[in-house]
Amino acid sequence: DAGGYIADVNPAFSRITGYRRDEVIGRSPKMLSSGHQDAAFYARMWQSLRDTGAWRGEIWNRNKAGEVYPELLSIAAVKDTQGLISHYIGSFSDITHLKEREVQLDRLAHYDPLTSLPNRRLLSDRLRQALAHTRRAGKILAVCLVDLDNFKPINDQHGHAAGDQVLVETAQRLRDCVRDKDTVARIGGDEFVLLLQDLEWVEECDSVLSRLLQRLTQPIRLAEGAEVAVSASIGLTLFPQDGVEAEVLLRHADQALYQAKQAGRNRYRLFDVAHDRLVQAHHRLIDDLALALAKNQFVLHYQPKVDMATGQVLGVEALLRWRHPERGLLLPAEFLYALSHSELEIPLGEWVLEAALQQLERWQAEGLQLSVSINLAPRHLLQADFPARLAESLARHPQVPAASLELELLESSALADLEQAARAIKACQALGVRVALDDFGAGYASLAYFKSLPVAVLKIDQAFTRDMHEDAEDCNIVEGVIKIAAAFGREVIAEGVETIEQGILLLHLGCRLAQGYVIARPMPADSLARWLEQWSVDSAWKNMASLRLQREDLPLVLLETLHRSWVKQLIAVIEAEPGELAPPPQRHACRFGQWLQGPGSSRHGQSEGFGLIQALHEQMHELAEQLLAEHSQEPQRARSGIAKIRALQEQLNEAIYSLIATLMY
Repeated sequence: DAGGYIADVNPAFSRITGYRRDEVIGRSPKMLSSGHQDAAFYARMWQSLRDTGAWRGEIWNRNKAGEVYPELLSIAAVKDTQGLISHYIGSFSDITHLKEREVQLDRLAHYDPLTSLPNRRLLSDRLRQALAHTRRAGKILAVCLVDLDNFKPINDQHGHAAGDQVLVETAQRLRDCVRDKDTVARIGGDEFVLLLQDLEWVEECDSVLSRLLQRLTQPIRLAEGAEVAVSASIGLTLFPQDGVEAEVLLRHADQALYQAKQAGRNRYRLFDVAHDRLVQAHHRLIDDLALALAKNQFVLHYQPKVDMATGQVLGVEALLRWRHPERGLLLPAEFLYALSHSELEIPLGEWVLEAALQQLERWQAEGLQLSVSINLAPRHLLQADFPARLAESLARHPQVPAASLELELLESSALADLEQAARAIKACQALGVRVALDDFGAGYASLAYFKSLPVAVLKIDQAFTRDMHEDAEDCNIVEGVIKIAAAFGREVIAEGVETIEQGILLLHLGCRLAQGYVIARPMPADSLARWLEQWSVDSAWKNMASLRLQREDLPLVLLETLHRSWVKQLIAVIEAEPGELAPPPQRHACRFGQWLQGPGSSRHGQSEGFGLIQALHEQMHELAEQLLAEHSQEPQRARSGIAKIRALQEQLNEAIYSLIATLMY
C-alpha cells in the first residue's frame, strides 16, 4: 500500500519465498531483506519510485528457510484520480538459474577447466591489478613463468590421463607454496604463471622459489599405481625494476625461463635487464647495418704489406669501414661483431669481394700492380657454392689477375670443419686465388691439421706480435709460427707491427713480411698512390737483409725480451699492495741470468761489453731484492725505487744491443 506495507500477494510469491499469504499481509517487505544491499541502495530505489513512478533491478532476498536468492524485481507506483499514489505493484522472478549459468560462463571464460586455476585471460586482468597495486604500495611484484621439465615423456609412457593428474597435482603444489594474495595461473600445456605481490626485497623470491622447486620434485603417485617425478624451470622478472607493461614483463620472464632451461633445468633465473638492453641494441644495430648496405655506406680502406728487408710493397689488406651518417667513420670493432651468424654476413661479404675487385681493376688501369687480401666470414667462405660465385665475380673483372686476390680465413673457423675448409681452399686455388690463414697461433691447430690445409700464407696474430718484446711466451709463439711456416714452405707475415724494434726482432727470427702502424695505417684507396711515392723502409730493417745473427746468438734477443717481462712483473708487484701479487723469479731462477752464467759466458765471455751486461744484470737483481724486502714493510719507499729499476733496464738494453751489433754478419 501507499504506506509501504504488503497488501496482497499471489501464489507465485508464496512458492518463491516460502511464506503463506496470511504470514505477510500487513508486514513490511523488509522481512525479505538479505542484508546484501545497504540503506543507500533502498534510498535510491524509493527516490526513483517517487520521481518516476517505477524502478527495476536485481536484488538479493532471503526466503523463509533462510536461503538467499537473486530476483529480478519491477515496482510500479499506481496513482488515484487526484494523482496521488494509492499503492504499489511489485513483480519479480527468481533468477537463480540465470546467476548460476552466469557463474558457469564466467568460470569457463576465466578459469582453466582442468586445474581450476585462472587462465590467460584472467591472469591478464590480475596482472594489471597487481601492477596498479604495486605502484601504490611502493613494493615489489615478481612475475614468474614456470615450465615443467620432462613432462612429455609422462604423457607418452602413461597416457594423457596420467599427464592431467600430474598437472592437477602441480597446480595444487603451486597453490600450497604461495600466499592467498598471490596468483597462480595456468596459461596452457605445462606452463604456469605466479604473481608474487607485496615483496619487501628481492631475496624473498629466493626462499619462495627454492621451496617451490623442491616441492615440485617430490614423486607423484598415479592412479595406476606408478610413481613419476618432474622438476620445473622458472624464469622471473621484477616490477618496477623491469618494464612498465604486463606484456613486456611476461616476455622477459619467458626469456629468463629459456636461460634456466639452457643452464640445466630444475632452477630459476632472474631476467637480466642490462643484458636485454644489449640484445635490443644488437637488433637495432643489425637493422642499421642492413640499411647501411642498402644505401652503400660501407667503404674499404687499405693497409700495405711490405718486405721489411727490401722495402718492397707486396700488396694491401682491405679493411671494412662504415661511413655512418651521424657518427662518422666507424672501425670494424664498433659494428662487425653484430654481423656474426646474422643474415647480413654473406651479402656484406659479397659486397667486400666486389668492391675489392673493382678497386684492383682501377689500380690495374693506373699501372699499380698490387694484390689485395680480403677477410670473409667463415660461414661465407665455407659455403658449398662459394667457389662458383667467386668464379663469377672474377669473370666480371677479366682485367684483374686471379693471383692478385687473396682470401683470409680465420684459423679457428678453418679447424671447425677441416674437410670442408680444405675443399674450399683447393677450389679457390684452382681459380688462381691464394688463401691465407689469419690470426695463426690464436686457435688450436696441430701440425696434422695444418698439413691438411693447403694455405699459401700464415698470418701471425697481432696480439702476439704487439707484445713479443714484453712477453717471452708471445715471442716464443711467434718464433714457433715462423718455424712452422718455414718447415711447410709457406709464406709468413706478421700483423700489428707497431715499432721498429718489433720489426728487428721479427727479422732476427726469420720473418720478413709485415704490416702494421709503423709501416702505414689503413688508408682510403685514393691515398695509396701518394703513400707509395713517400714510402721508404727503415734503415735498421734494410741492414738486416745483409746482417743477421747466427742461430746460436738468437737467445740473446729472446732472453732480453724475457727480462723485459721480468722487470714488468717486478714493477707490478711493487706498485700493488703487499701480498696482492706473487713476486717474479729470484736471482737463481732467472733464465737470463742462467744463460749469462752458462751458454752466454761460453760464447761471449771474451766479447767487449759482455762483462757490463753481467754487472748490470747483477745490480738489477740486488736492487729488486732490496725493493721487495722494503715493500713488505714500507711500500711507498719501495715504490720510489721503480725509477732506478727502469734506468738500469735501459742501460742493460743498450749494452745488449751494443753486443748484438758486434755479432751481426
